[in-house]
Amino acid sequence: MPHQYQGTGLWLRSMGSISVDSNNASQLRLLSTHNVMRDRAAVLTAQISKALPQLTIHDVTHLDALWETADLVAGPDYPLNPLEGFVLGGAILLHDAALCFEAYEGGAEGLRQTVEWKDAYEGLRKTTSGIGETQLAERADFTTLRTLHAKQAGALGTRAWTNMTGEQLHLIEDSELRQRFGPLIGDIAASHHWPVEKVLATLPPQVNAPGFLPREWRIDPVKLALLLRCADAAHIDDRRAPDFFYALARRVGISADHWKAQNWLARVDLDQSDPSRSSLLFTSNKTFGPDDVDAWWVAFDAISVLANEVASSNAALAERTLHNISPPFAVKRITGSSSPETLSAHVKVVGWKPCSAKLHVSNIENLIKSLGGENLYGVQSDKVEIALREIIQNARDAIVARRSVEPSYHGSISIGLRHEGAEVWLDVQDDGMGMSERVLTGPLLDFGSSFWASDLAREELPGLVSSSFRSIGRFGVGFYSIFMAADKVLVSSRRPDEGLAECRTLSFPNGLTMRPTLSSGRPAAFESGSSTKVSMRLLNAHSDIDNPNITADNIRSQNFVVPFGDYLAALTAGLDVDVQLSDDHGTRTVHESIQHIDTPQKRSAWLGQLSFSGSNPNADVAIDVGVYAERLRYLHDDEGAICGLAALSTHLHKDSNFLSVRSVGGLATTIHSRGSHSYVGYLDYNAQSAKRDTSAETRASASSLAKWADEQLEMLRQAGADKLTWCLAAYSLSDLHIDPTSVATALFMRQEQPEFFDLPTIMSMMASEGIAVLKSRYLDMVEMHGQFFELENYWTLKPISNGSYMSLKKEDDGSYQRNSLFDCIQREAGREGLAICVTEVRGVGRSLIGEIDALVMTLKPAAQT
Repeated sequence: MPHQYQGTGLWLRSMGSISVDSNNASQLRLLSTHNVMRDRAAVLTAQISKALPQLTIHDVTHLDALWETADLVAGPDYPLNPLEGFVLGGAILLHDAALCFEAYEGGAEGLRQTVEWKDAYEGLRKTTSGIGETQLAERADFTTLRTLHAKQAGALGTRAWTNMTGEQLHLIEDSELRQRFGPLIGDIAASHHWPVEKVLATLPPQVNAPGFLPREWRIDPVKLALLLRCADAAHIDDRRAPDFFYALARRVGISADHWKAQNWLARVDLDQSDPSRSSLLFTSNKTFGPDDVDAWWVAFDAISVLANEVASSNAALAERTLHNISPPFAVKRITGSSSPETLSAHVKVVGWKPCSAKLHVSNIENLIKSLGGENLYGVQSDKVEIALREIIQNARDAIVARRSVEPSYHGSISIGLRHEGAEVWLDVQDDGMGMSERVLTGPLLDFGSSFWASDLAREELPGLVSSSFRSIGRFGVGFYSIFMAADKVLVSSRRPDEGLAECRTLSFPNGLTMRPTLSSGRPAAFESGSSTKVSMRLLNAHSDIDNPNITADNIRSQNFVVPFGDYLAALTAGLDVDVQLSDDHGTRTVHESIQHIDTPQKRSAWLGQLSFSGSNPNADVAIDVGVYAERLRYLHDDEGAICGLAALSTHLHKDSNFLSVRSVGGLATTIHSRGSHSYVGYLDYNAQSAKRDTSAETRASASSLAKWADEQLEMLRQAGADKLTWCLAAYSLSDLHIDPTSVATALFMRQEQPEFFDLPTIMSMMASEGIAVLKSRYLDMVEMHGQFFELENYWTLKPISNGSYMSLKKEDDGSYQRNSLFDCIQREAGREGLAICVTEVRGVGRSLIGEIDALVMTLKPAAQT
């Protein structure tokens, strides 16, 4: 009994025109080879539901149905010769066959060795929580099979499987037909996931018949590829989501919506109300209620996809000159696809009404200015610093991404400062991965979307997600910060494997007030080794960038001017890429990749630039650079990457000394208003927002921090540190969330006599007479905002700095804030069976923020408290 597809016009005019009684053995080879291929493809595609049970039906019933939908789209008299029928039939059989493990060498394990699987797994691991390794791997299987199936389909035309006796079996059994047409069938099968433009650019317009077949049986691969993609898009009815199949395994979430959408659609047919017979119509078997809204929209989207495929395929066919053998298809449109309101007349709804309303932004310029401009970064922010930081961040990511696939590649960023009459331009060039046109006009301009986290990144840069590469750009708003400082911007880019002539330039001639333009060809002053160049014309307010003004952190410190090279050096303090500057003074390296700051001389020069020691009016800074440079040591994160070059601070005053910088991805969160931190040098933190607000804890691993702290303390011991130094070291360790117990020291006053006591001495005093601690009624901190009061008969703690070391905050379990002085006392006392007892003396004085009380602290056996 013939199969239903064998009654379609396309089959009858092509493969069906070969009579089984024909004496032409060469022609019969096509028919018999196709029949064997169909039988074997049926076995292979039957495995899809086992590997991906979430998917709707992709077995041989789906493949056979494509002859029907192709016939409907093409029209009753569409030309298709027997050889084209053989190739189209083969492509139909292969196009989804790689959605199962058996289509890959090594099966499931072979799939899991692919770069694509590793990328999918790593991407899921970073974004998914609360599931086990097995489920994570299965989700990666699903993602990878969906990603790779079209590409792998291209290999199945020649792929062999070995049976138990060692015999090799192919889908295309006839070796001559397999060698001649297997690759072409595979390419056409793979093309159903290509853009139409790639179909036209990749597939040949004509393939001639072999000598054993009629000359007229020439093949038009483009026509077949376009027919396949339209036929596949049109098969969205209940045959792909049968009732009983759905009842056996109830789907949930997106999968359930897809099953319901197709289960409730009847098979597509010609719209009988269209006398031209050029329209297709979908109707529903059931009515979609309010609980079925998501499924209805799945149906609408699928029908819209078909409409787009038909329109783009017909446009491509119409532009060719082969209308006698490859005319446009008979079907031109899909009834109802133009709007959800129109479609709902045929794909029925009840209790709700779909409408064309969509989220949109009527003024994208104002949105970007509101969310990515001064409202994000602040009105008083340094606009050039922000713009440069974001451009350098993108350049760094491109370079490090290229390093991940080219281990011997080093890369660098070149910054140019140039004057053209009254105009001042900043250029930032890098030789990293570069951007394709899709990236340049897509993710780069997609406000709030990061390219490195997109599916396009996995597609264009296989293996990147699963490599050691970690981007420092996360929020997708940085590019638009350029327009805070510039009114004209040019972005030129090419991939490293493309020639200079293939460079593309995106131009913003008037900031964000009009659409950008795209042009091709090498732009002016685009260096031969560059991949990307961003040029921005600075607003007049920033025309003095040659000598930027640095803002101090308090009213007691004066602002000052620094050379632009030092400004850049501070901005890129911890960057893992070299940075060069070209200006009126020539070309020079202003920052060497942080891993190469590995000698005392380099570290002294690096810290000097970081702190602006050559321009800073604080004369002590230059002396401090010499002292601290000797103690600068690297810190590393959990993956072994450098995330700091720092020395433990033992500075008493917090005035602007610019000796430290907090960074994200090695780029300073600000180069202005930098007083003393708990460290000298730089430490890297994770960004909590696009504004680069940072988390409380450095990225350094616990083991790296502990090793670094031990080394810092040992160097201080060897230098003969005094009690003040140990006290300051304890304050700094506490602020860095490092246990300061070994050096815990504090300043006390009694009868106006100051003394530094170490932890054993403090505990001894508490065990005998007790100590006094002043506390505001409004803060869980040792008081230091008002006049200092001594509590008579007690040594009274006198703080010498703000910070967590002086915290009196308690956790729910009664323990003091971790790594505070009182936490150190409490833990040490607990080891001796002692506990802290507190007696409050109220109203011993006043500060700027209110009444001050005194806490008398003693140590007693824990059993007595």
